[in-house]
Amino acid sequence: MTAMTSAKFRKNIIQTITRVREDREAVIIEHGLGSVVMMPLEEYESMNETELQMRYPANVRHLEKSLAQLDAGQGKERPINWEA
Repeated sequence: MTAMTSAKFRKNIIQTITRVREDREAVIIEHGLGSVVMMPLEEYESMNETELQMRYPANVRHLEKSLAQLDAGQGKERPINWEA
C-alpha cells in the first residue's frame, strides 16, 4: 500500500486514481486532519460484503465446517458455469 500527502495527491490526482484502478491497490492519503484510504469501489464493496457475512455466527460455522472438510480431503472440484 502506498502513502502520500494530500498535497502530492492534489498534484497527481488523475495519475493516482488511474493507478488505484489499474493496480487495484489502495493508497493512503495523509492530511493534518487525519488519513483516508482510496481504493477501487469493487474492493470496498467486497470488503463490506465479507464483513457483513462474518457478522452472522451461522455463516461463520458453515465456513469453518467447509474449510475443515477441504482440509480433510473431502473437497470436490466442480466446473464454474460463468454464463449462469
